[in-house]
Amino acid sequence: MVVGALALGLSANAGTLFQNNSNDLSTRFQDGSFEFGDQIILASPGGAYITNFSFEYYGIGGGVNGAFSGNVTVDVRWYLNNGKPTASGYATPGTLVYDSLPVNLVPTSRSILDFSTATGDFPIVAPPGTNGWFVPGNQLTFTVQFSGMGSGDQVGVDLYSPPTVGNMFTDYWQNNGTQANPNWLLLENVNGTPIDIGQDWMGTPVPEPSALALSLVGGLGLFMAVRRFRNK
Repeated sequence: MVVGALALGLSANAGTLFQNNSNDLSTRFQDGSFEFGDQIILASPGGAYITNFSFEYYGIGGGVNGAFSGNVTVDVRWYLNNGKPTASGYATPGTLVYDSLPVNLVPTSRSILDFSTATGDFPIVAPPGTNGWFVPGNQLTFTVQFSGMGSGDQVGVDLYSPPTVGNMFTDYWQNNGTQANPNWLLLENVNGTPIDIGQDWMGTPVPEPSALALSLVGGLGLFMAVRRFRNK
């Protein structure tokens, strides 16, 4: 009964699950029309119900009066890292958890694109008394794919590092294939700058039963991310 009450209390408290928008690297990254993104570690080992998500981007128009010359869009996707391993043994993005479908963009020097259950960007899939879009486990890959760029158009993301809540890796995933037949590559920036997109995740954490049991006897294990070194 005590464990059940504690679990209910923890699952009802929404908060920041991942945050990487404080340490601005004053660096931008664009990857053309490739799908690319970050593998992140949420500050919720048991998974979470996501209620709010945002990321930072920029866009430079090549058309008249600074407008885009093309119909520029972005598609945001979340994946579980349970796909076919790379040659180095790292699990690639596999199960698709969320797909925003194309979202229209306008030129901007720097803007934040917000998604939330409140505005219907993703439906609520959560038990009674909670709220959000369910993500199992604490690791997933968030990607963006910009499309429709015309002559002179530029669009990309702003980089921040390190995160202030949660953790992430400094390399990035790039899909050289298609959605139907993905070909994921794990890459690093040639100059060593972390390709860590400015982003923010909020929601309701799902506590691990083992962690709850430990808390009852006075201890919780501390989580530490181990940085991986990978070849381009």
